This record gives sequence, C-alpha cells and structure tokens, in this order.
Amino acid sequence: LLGGFWAVSVTDTVQGLLMAATALLLPAVALIEVGGVTGFLQGLHQVSSEDQLSLSAGTAGLVAVGFIVGGLSIGIGPYGQPHLLVRFMALRDERALRQARLLTIAWYLVVFLGMCFLGLVGHVLHADIDNPETIFFVLTESLFTPIVGAVLLAAVLSAIMSTADSQLLVAASAIAHDLGLGRRKP
Repeated sequence: LLGGFWAVSVTDTVQGLLMAATALLLPAVALIEVGGVTGFLQGLHQVSSEDQLSLSAGTAGLVAVGFIVGGLSIGIGPYGQPHLLVRFMALRDERALRQARLLTIAWYLVVFLGMCFLGLVGHVLHADIDNPETIFFVLTESLFTPIVGAVLLAAVLSAIMSTADSQLLVAASAIAHDLGLGRRKP
C-alpha cells in the first residue's frame, strides 16, 4: 500500500537478478562437480535408460510437440493476470516494449534452460533421489556452504515473493480505486 509501483518494480528487479544468478551459478557448479561436459555426458549415459535419453521417450515426436506447444503457450497466460497487466500498462513507449521483449526472452532462456540443465546434472549426481522435485534443494545442500546455500534458497522465495508483492499492489490499487480514495485524496 505504501510502496507503490516503483517499490514493486525495484524489488522485482532485485529478485529477478537473484533468480537469474542462481540459474547460472548452481548449474555451473554442478557441472564442475560432475566433471565438466564430458563427465556430464558419460554420467548421463550411465544413469539413464534409452527412453530417458530419447527426445521422444519412445512416443515418436509426441513429447516434442507437447514441449513446443507448451513453450510457445507460456506467453499466453500473463495477459489474463492483473499483476502482470500492470507491467504492460506502465510501458513508456514502443521502444520500451521492444526492450522488454528482449529482456524477457533472455531472462526466460537463462532461468528455464538453467533449471532444465540443473535437473539433468542432478540426475547424474543424485540418481537415487526419492523425490526428483527436490533436486534443487538437494544440490544446493550438497554443493554449497550453508550461507551460500541460504542465498540460493532465497531465490526460490524471490520467485514467490515477486508474485505476491505484485498481487498486493494490484489489490491495493483496486481497493483504492473502487473505494474512490484516489478521487478524495489526489
């Protein structure tokens, strides 16, 4: 309520940079731990089945089609989310829109590719893990000191808080507008 759009934008930037740094640092350290690219490829062949190594996993392109459709449709969701629409409304001009497109694509590439690669390296380093969805936490704990690990875990909380503070801003704006507070106290 008190910080407004500028505060949310600044915190989103800091949180996004923390997430991007984590998406670069954790996979890089895991790759070094597994023995570089050669060690990664050898390890992946040792711990994976033929279906896991196949892009289609035995279903002749069905997985590839799903991946392509899913990857392309990820950009459709933001248009219906009020806390993301506010970002579009805040754009200065067409040039800012082009710049935002490039930044968004770069950010998604860094984060998504980094985390996909982290899952693969985690499969090599911890093939016997009970719950593969916890590989981020397992790798953070096994590769870093507790202090660095805590900072990397803060990146996960950053993803959550980034959305939460944006939604709080939209809720505060809606309440202020609906109650007419903006007209009474400009």
